[in-house]
Amino acid sequence: MRGILSAAPGPSAIRLMVGTHLLLLIQAALVLWSAPSIDIPLRILVGMVFAIAAGGLITAIHGVADEPRQDWWRRRHGR
Repeated sequence: MRGILSAAPGPSAIRLMVGTHLLLLIQAALVLWSAPSIDIPLRILVGMVFAIAAGGLITAIHGVADEPRQDWWRRRHGR
C-alpha cells in the first residue's frame, strides 16, 4: 500500500484524492458554511456528500493495495 503521504505515492492514491474527493470535500464545506438557512433535506444531502468525500480522502491517505504483477508474470512464464 502506497498512500498519498508515503515517499512514493501510488498513482491511484493521487487520482483518488485530487480528482474527486478533495474537491467534493471543499465544495460541500463551502455550501454548508455559506448558507446556514438552507432546508434540512439539502443539508442532509450535502452532509452525506461531505462524509463520502472525507472517506475517499482517508482512503487516499492510507493507500490502496497494489496488484502483485510479478507473481502474475512468473505464473505466465512458468517460473
